[in-house]
Amino acid sequence: GMGMGMGGGGGKGKSKKKKDASAAAPFDVAASLLRSERMYEEIMAEAVKEQMQSDDDDYYESDTITSEYLVAARRDPKATAGGGGGGGSSDATTSDWVPVAQLVLVRPVESLSSHEYDAAHRDALRAAVSAGCREIYHAATLAAPGAFRSLPRNAVQYGAEPIDSF
Repeated sequence: GMGMGMGGGGGKGKSKKKKDASAAAPFDVAASLLRSERMYEEIMAEAVKEQMQSDDDDYYESDTITSEYLVAARRDPKATAGGGGGGGSSDATTSDWVPVAQLVLVRPVESLSSHEYDAAHRDALRAAVSAGCREIYHAATLAAPGAFRSLPRNAVQYGAEPIDSF
């Protein structure tokens, strides 16, 4: 996986009796990315198992839809140039979309009109990318370190396409 070997994780003192919000350990994005990768693999394994079951049983009908996406990143064209010390090569490299992560969505099968369903689907995809932006940014810095490490996270734009379109 993209986050493997990227350990980190500070030691938490076990002698603390009360947890205080200001004393909480900082967010470990590498560990979170690894957890996300494991969850992705579990979800996909379950989807394959369901698909095999539906192939064997004519009456089996799933109540969910599992969809895979490829997330690509680039420098946000609206981001201020010169912020963060990124050189010209970084700007040239990150003006194009770079595939950086995979995403899976599991949604309930709904009886909506196709227009309502498409809008709900887009909203769910946008929310998933937004919720995972720290992990996706970290994956981008691993996938293309020269392009993304010099960019602040808020200067990166993300897009997601069905994995079948690649």
